Amino acid sequence: MKRLKANPVDALPPVKRPRKPARQPAPEQAVAKGLESDDADARLMVQLDAEAGLRREEICRVKGSDIVAYPQSGDEEISGLVVHGKGGKTRLVPICAQLADDIRDAAGDGWLFPGRYSGHCCVDHVYRVVRRATGYPTHSLRRRYGRIAYEASGYDLRAVQELLGHESPATTQSYIFVPQSSLGTIALKVKDRRPV
Repeated sequence: MKRLKANPVDALPPVKRPRKPARQPAPEQAVAKGLESDDADARLMVQLDAEAGLRREEICRVKGSDIVAYPQSGDEEISGLVVHGKGGKTRLVPICAQLADDIRDAAGDGWLFPGRYSGHCCVDHVYRVVRRATGYPTHSLRRRYGRIAYEASGYDLRAVQELLGHESPATTQSYIFVPQSSLGTIALKVKDRRPV
C-alpha cells in the first residue's frame, strides 16, 4: 500500500460552522394568554416557567413542601421555592407570595402536578400543557424570564446565571436575546456622551 506524503484535505478551505440565530423569547401576549387559561394547572405551569424561570423537568417536580421562607429585601413579600434541578442539584428561587400561596393551596404537601398513577407528571405533559396554553414551547418562556431578569438586575449576568441554575455563564449568555433596536439605542447613548 502506497502512502501519501501530503494530506490532500489541507488544500481545502476550512468549513465555517453556521452561527445559530439567537432564539427569541416568548412574547408577552403568549404569556398573558397562558395566564388567562381556563386550566388551573396550565396557569401555574406558565407562572413557574415565565415568572420563576423553571425548566419543564423542574416544573413537574414541584411540591407544596418546596415553598420556604426567603430572605427579605424590601417591602414586597417574597417566598422561596426549592427547585430540584439538573444533576440532582437544588437551588432557591424567589417567587411572589401569591404564587407561593397558589402552590400550597393546589399541592398541600404533595406533588403540585401529580402523575396519573403515582409520583409527579412527566416532562412531556408539562410541555404539551404550556404549548397548548401559550402557543410557545416551555423553553421560550424560560428565555423570556432570563431576558427580563437580566434587564431588571441591571445587566448582572452572574445573578441571572444563579436564578436559572446554569453551570456556565456561557449558557446564560445564550438566553440573553438582544434585539437590534436595543443596539441602536445603546449606540446613540454612547454618541450623546461625547466630551464637551
